[in-house]
Amino acid sequence: MRKISLIVANALLGVVSATAQEPCLVSFDLNYDATEKIASISVNPGMALSMASKPIPERKGFRFGGWYRSPECHPEQEWRFGSNSVGFYMPATDSMTVKSPMTLYAKWVAPTPVRTAKDLNAIRYDLYGWYILENDIDLSAVTNWIPIGEYEGNYEFASGEWWRHAFKGILDGNGHTIRNMQVTELTTDKCALFGTVANGIIRNLKMDNSRLEFTAESPYVAPLAGILKQDEGQECIVKDCEVVNTFIKVRTINIRIEQAYKGNFHLLAEIDGKERKYVIGKNKEEFSLIEKTGIANLSADQLKAMAEKYFFS
Repeated sequence: MRKISLIVANALLGVVSATAQEPCLVSFDLNYDATEKIASISVNPGMALSMASKPIPERKGFRFGGWYRSPECHPEQEWRFGSNSVGFYMPATDSMTVKSPMTLYAKWVAPTPVRTAKDLNAIRYDLYGWYILENDIDLSAVTNWIPIGEYEGNYEFASGEWWRHAFKGILDGNGHTIRNMQVTELTTDKCALFGTVANGIIRNLKMDNSRLEFTAESPYVAPLAGILKQDEGQECIVKDCEVVNTFIKVRTINIRIEQAYKGNFHLLAEIDGKERKYVIGKNKEEFSLIEKTGIANLSADQLKAMAEKYFFS
């Protein structure tokens, strides 16, 4: 009787194991009245969809903007293919895995006209968009341009699919010019119209009279684009663009605080290869900040503010 029970238990376990390994069907809906169809694919539960399996459909008059878990295509519903790998020899640390049969819906992006500096700045709120300049744009009223699109260090070795804050759309300058871009202070380590572009396109654009003048440790500096990321089978292109009359002045700086003789602090900064020193005595407001915070706990912004005050003011 016991032997029979074991046989039945093993048989049931085999059925459960077989059921658990049944593949999940992933279907693709083009999300408009299309005659063509995309073949579904089978994926084992717990597995990610590979980049090679990602369909890239085309639709006249629209740009494909990725696959989403609902027809509404809200940003938080984007399905990212492949996985994030933190290094050449390290395992993936982030991925979207298929748990059950599902349908993914295509997002389609129509062209958006860009006529003003405000329109240009708004590109950062939809990084998949398709934008077309309809006239020249003057940025002289913007005292410090913040780059569009950001790089994420955690996803350096991942496909551009996982560069969630990079620009992935199209900017078509349509032969027009962006003038008088100014950068006076960095909020990231990129200094450009577009900080990071992943599988995106910038074309037919001219930039004139950009002025990039600021202090930073080791920035990526370019008037048009700081970092470009292109995946296999994708396009990341800067094409038919021109940059003229650009002024670039970057003060490289390495700042530190040291305890000095008689209880003072030394503010030390290597600026453009030259060592500078300032004694912060007890009569300075920064003295109490350093004592309260601790030398090791001072932020980069706090150190930079001191250097700006005592070395550049």
